[in-house]
Amino acid sequence: MPPLNPDVVTLVEDWTIERYVCPMLVGRFRDPRKPSGLPADWLSFSSPLELISIEAKAARSLTQWYRLGEPSNLAEDAVNIWSFSDGR
Repeated sequence: MPPLNPDVVTLVEDWTIERYVCPMLVGRFRDPRKPSGLPADWLSFSSPLELISIEAKAARSLTQWYRLGEPSNLAEDAVNIWSFSDGR
């Protein structure tokens, strides 16, 4: 995993994974480069996920990296649903 600079990489709090057409990161996105006018409890979506590492607290969509903050109560079940049965 590359180092993720907190001054550049979006932080996602209360995150989980949802399936629409494909798995996507859902949560409260905080881009350090853009002041947000959204309310603190506003949920947003990423583009389709390519990778997620709970241990590294990172996720990768088709277009960018994300730092993972605190997961939502639904995250553990969502990660288990999207994990491979061989532990990958």
